[in-house]
Amino acid sequence: MFQYPLLENPQKNPPNSTARCQSWRAKNPIRYAFLEQRCNAKKRGISFEFEYDEWVEWWGSDINRRGCHAGDLVMARYGDTGPYHPSNVYKSDHSDNCRLSYEGNTSMNNSPAFKRSPDIYL
Repeated sequence: MFQYPLLENPQKNPPNSTARCQSWRAKNPIRYAFLEQRCNAKKRGISFEFEYDEWVEWWGSDINRRGCHAGDLVMARYGDTGPYHPSNVYKSDHSDNCRLSYEGNTSMNNSPAFKRSPDIYL
């Protein structure tokens, strides 16, 4: 039976790689935010058509107000459809974006998780 030779260093991540990543993130918070948004869009199956410099320019002075809590700004898509592209996005308050997304998502409105049964209040 054939056996693969053992690798000298079988670890994918060398020691202290987590510390190096955290250090890089601390030194590059804006670039990290860009990469994180691009990665999250990819996970959701949404095309992200911004280059880094374009993304920074689009956010402008509001870049430190972006986030995922009430009062923070988000990059919202018109009609919650299409790619993240400069011509298809606008800045929105996080709470407003959640409300609009909920109102426009009929599958979410019909979800049992969002329906209240009147007999639970009896």
